[in-house]
Amino acid sequence: EISFIFKDKKHKIKAFFDTGSNLLYKGNPVVILNKKYHFNIHSDIYYEFYTAAGVNREKLYFINELSIEKKKIKCYCLFLDIAYDAIIG
Repeated sequence: EISFIFKDKKHKIKAFFDTGSNLLYKGNPVVILNKKYHFNIHSDIYYEFYTAAGVNREKLYFINELSIEKKKIKCYCLFLDIAYDAIIG
């Protein structure tokens, strides 16, 4: 279970831990969140990452406080169409 504060709302969701995921942006981890959690926010940052299908380019968003097992981290997130609520590396 992870929790994050986004647009002044706290969310608790279940995350899939992917040991093969090592996405980073400016030295901070990139967490993938299900696109159903997107809240019509703006970002000018685009992030390119590789999947089995090739190169993808999506908007990247900053999360000031995400907690994994009560450890708070600063991270970025991608909102993608995934089967899980979140994927963390």
